Amino acid sequence: VTRMRLSHDDAYLFVAGADGALCVFEVREKDGRVPHRDRETQVPWAEEILVTKTELEEKEALMQELQNNVDELQVNNDYALRMKDISYNERIKKVTEKYASDLEQNKNQYDLLREEKTDLEREYEERLSAMEVSHRAEMQKRESLYQSKIMEEVERYQQLQHETDMQKERWQGKQMELMHSHEAYIKAITDDFEAQLEDVRTQRIDMEE
Repeated sequence: VTRMRLSHDDAYLFVAGADGALCVFEVREKDGRVPHRDRETQVPWAEEILVTKTELEEKEALMQELQNNVDELQVNNDYALRMKDISYNERIKKVTEKYASDLEQNKNQYDLLREEKTDLEREYEERLSAMEVSHRAEMQKRESLYQSKIMEEVERYQQLQHETDMQKERWQGKQMELMHSHEAYIKAITDDFEAQLEDVRTQRIDMEE
């Protein structure tokens, strides 16, 4: 134990040791009771912490060392950034040169492809013209070949149409004959039925009389 102190209100005993330990003891009466203390007379706890000059010097030395480390890190960081800028500029230069070379190569290839496209279009137009001429000649040949067949089919169709009209007229005549004969048959049956009905009615009247 290196130090022992009482609080301002004699309520607590603070004991410090050489190992840096701090023990706080509550002060009581002989019978174990806590003495009554007026809260209004108690002094509030201070927010300041008392330190020794040695500790302040150590803190300042530590802060200076940390500041030196920060400055050193800042210098190293600036140097690293400059080196990265140099490296990035070199890489950008290489990429730019490669891009320009690739662009020139692609431009030459594009010109070649455009010439090939023009040649292919010209060849396609020539082949298309030749095919149109051949197709036109083939169409004229086929039209002249099938013209006679078409005329034959037209004559045959007209003949079939004429035969169909004649059959239709015959069918209509037969239909009219059947309708007349049916009407005559219905009329005869109706007259016979009415005559029979009249006879039955007459017989019924006679029987009633």
